Amino acid sequence: MNTLVNKYQSKDMALHAGEIILSGALGPVSPVAHGDHLEVAISGLGNASATFLKEG
Repeated sequence: MNTLVNKYQSKDMALHAGEIILSGALGPVSPVAHGDHLEVAISGLGNASATFLKEG
């Protein structure tokens, strides 16, 4: 199995105590555009939403 630790080790890198390791995306990645509004409901965690506005 090619674990994160093995990948780091092969590049002479190390994981250090206290570093945060994320599992990655929980779903597919989709592009967003100005005005898009996204909502998500995760059982046991709750709801979240985001509206993407033009920068500036």
